Amino acid sequence: MTTNHGLAVQLLVAAFRTRTPLAELPESARPRSFDDGYEVQDRLARAVGYSTCGWKIGLTTPASRKTAGVDAPMVGRLFREFVWKSGDTVEGVGHWVPGVETE
Repeated sequence: MTTNHGLAVQLLVAAFRTRTPLAELPESARPRSFDDGYEVQDRLARAVGYSTCGWKIGLTTPASRKTAGVDAPMVGRLFREFVWKSGDTVEGVGHWVPGVETE
């Protein structure tokens, strides 16, 4: 079965714009590989119209990858629209839970 990238993006964009949590993607829309996931991520970025200002990497240790059930680190984009300067006040972040990653 191949991933229905269009359906994945449609559902993710709707959740993103309405700030409504999405419990999971339907089976047909779930990425089957890292390449599928990155394709969905690329399409989502274009669909929401935000500009990429950088990248982050996660699951960099063997222990974290084992816990997540994957065999390679994952890459994610940072949107300029969600970068704040020191001293900025961040309000109304919707359903996201603010946090700090200490890698």
